[in-house]
Amino acid sequence: MQNEQCNLDFLATNKIAQFDGRVSLFAKNLDTGAAYGIGEDTRVTTASTIKTAIMVGAHAEVAAGRAQWSDPLTMADSMKASGSGVLMELDGGLVVTLRGAVNLMMAVSDNTATNLVLDHIGADSVNRQLDSMGIAEVRSLRRVGGGGESAAFHAPENAGFGIGVATPRAMVRLLEMSHRGEAVGPAESAARNHARAERRELPPEQQDRREAECQPHRAAEHRVEADRALEDARDLPVGAAEQVDDLDRRAIGAACAARGEPH
Repeated sequence: MQNEQCNLDFLATNKIAQFDGRVSLFAKNLDTGAAYGIGEDTRVTTASTIKTAIMVGAHAEVAAGRAQWSDPLTMADSMKASGSGVLMELDGGLVVTLRGAVNLMMAVSDNTATNLVLDHIGADSVNRQLDSMGIAEVRSLRRVGGGGESAAFHAPENAGFGIGVATPRAMVRLLEMSHRGEAVGPAESAARNHARAERRELPPEQQDRREAECQPHRAAEHRVEADRALEDARDLPVGAAEQVDDLDRRAIGAACAARGEPH
């Protein structure tokens, strides 16, 4: 065990030495419970990794009956957000469902879809769900590009964190709870598990077609997010979250790095 720790320390410190900035990370093997971290309780900007929390918030709103996956969301030109995604390339007036917006937010990290979801459910609802899960360290602060600020956005300690703030350890906890079906109510967890089981029964030619339909239930488990640099000068730090899930092992991790002065 001590040798494994030394090997991890050696690999991590050598990788970090190649990066011109500060690095915080946390990783956990979900089978063994073994964990490794460097600055894992440091508060860092989330960049697009906050989209996982927003997805969980959408699930919670649907489970509570305050929203439906079929709710129509209309995209005005003024709502488009630059950076990653495809909706910004489409004409204003387009109507997508809440499910479709969550799919795009998670599958291609669509910033405009993220804003549509936040406008519909509210960043405060995301944070209330995180509170109910005991994850107060992760906060959704505002829309991509500005606006739609949550109450947490106005807290002095959250100034300068952009669209979200988290610690690597708390982000891993969020991903772990999502993986174990503990992030939302029993009905939503059952629907997610049913969708996964149903997809395994499909012929191969139909599986790709169902991918988008299943994505809201599976995105947190299969998401490997190498966050793109958003065209938002206030979000200079960058973050990344990664989850690996295969037949032999499960590992889940989050890493965040920031350039410039610490918050």
